[in-house]
Amino acid sequence: MGPHRGDGALPRLSALEAEHMVRARESSLFARGRAEAWRPELVKAVRDALATLPETHPVASVALRRCENTSHLVQLGAVACGVCWEEAIRADQQVVDEFDLPFDQDDDPLGLDGSDQVESSQVA
Repeated sequence: MGPHRGDGALPRLSALEAEHMVRARESSLFARGRAEAWRPELVKAVRDALATLPETHPVASVALRRCENTSHLVQLGAVACGVCWEEAIRADQQVVDEFDLPFDQDDDPLGLDGSDQVESSQVA
């Protein structure tokens, strides 16, 4: 599942790819009660990419609250660390799955596909 390299090098992921991977893995856990284990280098790559998500992301406030009062290292200007982003996204996906809410994995409402511009009309 997801990008991986056989040489042990970290895969390069965008924040959007990392979020989609976390959501897909969480949905797999919900649907089947299990998910494929990720190699440590993939976990690191996912969390590094997630740490770059913007404060305009729909679960940014949740990630920020999770990261406050911890000893997690957060990059200057970042909302939260990758671990707290992952936890916030997983919790959000659990609600999506539990209540059968619509979520389009191909949707990119915040323009996280690598562009730095976010139009105000795209922010919920």
